[in-house]
Amino acid sequence: MDRRAIILRSGCVAVAVVAVAATLAFAVPALRDHQVRSEAYEAAQLAYEQGRYAEAAMLFERLDGFGDASDRADDAWRKRDEGRYAEAERLAQAGEHDASAEAFTQLGDFEDAADRALDEQQAADREAYDAACGLAASGDHAEAAQAFLALGPYGDARDRAMDEQLRALSEDPLGTGRVTFGTYKGHDLVWRVASAENGHVLLVLDDVVTIPETVAKADGLVIGIEGEQGSNWDESAVRAWLNGAYRDEAFVSEARGADIPEEEGALRWPDNPELFVPTVDDLHACLGDEADRVGVDWQLDEATAFGGGALYRNTRGEHYHRDQARLMSAVGLRPAFWM
Repeated sequence: MDRRAIILRSGCVAVAVVAVAATLAFAVPALRDHQVRSEAYEAAQLAYEQGRYAEAAMLFERLDGFGDASDRADDAWRKRDEGRYAEAERLAQAGEHDASAEAFTQLGDFEDAADRALDEQQAADREAYDAACGLAASGDHAEAAQAFLALGPYGDARDRAMDEQLRALSEDPLGTGRVTFGTYKGHDLVWRVASAENGHVLLVLDDVVTIPETVAKADGLVIGIEGEQGSNWDESAVRAWLNGAYRDEAFVSEARGADIPEEEGALRWPDNPELFVPTVDDLHACLGDEADRVGVDWQLDEATAFGGGALYRNTRGEHYHRDQARLMSAVGLRPAFWM
């Protein structure tokens, strides 16, 4: 064989070796990846067979594109939801309607779960309503009122709650503790029974209401800003706001028909209660040290208004700015009224 042929053959061999090496370079990782995916598929299958459907579904989802992994993931999720549906049905059959309603709700749009959730919630509300009626019939008016209030807009529950609160106040005002009357900014207003005398009850709001900035400024309640109205309560902007815009919003939607028969007590929910700002002394006499702070944000201010009316300062959160240089806390109060 001549020299030229030997060189040519050697070159072909070298090319073949390079081609094989290149093929192996791509094939070996691919084989390894296939093996890893196969093992992951087997792990997902094992979880599925053991009834761990959520785990199986997530494992199959990680293998998207590998064989039938995507379909298997959908199947595993359905198996999971079928099990949850069966558990929700078991709770319904056991009469645990609140838990059943929550379980069906968690299933979202799975089959008829949304309809079943609504049915179970209605069943739960009917049971709770009947229980509240039982409390009322037994004379436990304060507990009955709370039970009716917890039912929200269900049937005539709100009216029944107002009735039961009146009965509780008529029988034992101070023992009643707190009552709910009116709503403001979408939240129920809870009032503290501060005192009772001569057939009348003093209610003080359990929370603090922020005085609108324009109103606070008009009465000189914002530090560093002199008000135009002075400190005369009858002519104050705060009184006009409390017994105008605030009262209109707070009590406009309250049930007016919620009254107990005349012979059962003299107390009535007022249509338009005259709201006022209790004095610091009155608050301390009724509520003790609890008057000093309300929640974490409001602290009783050393300064007072309107002949000793109690003001609160917001120690964080809402603030007023003056000349973009001085930061001053918002002003609030706890309205009160007699009934």
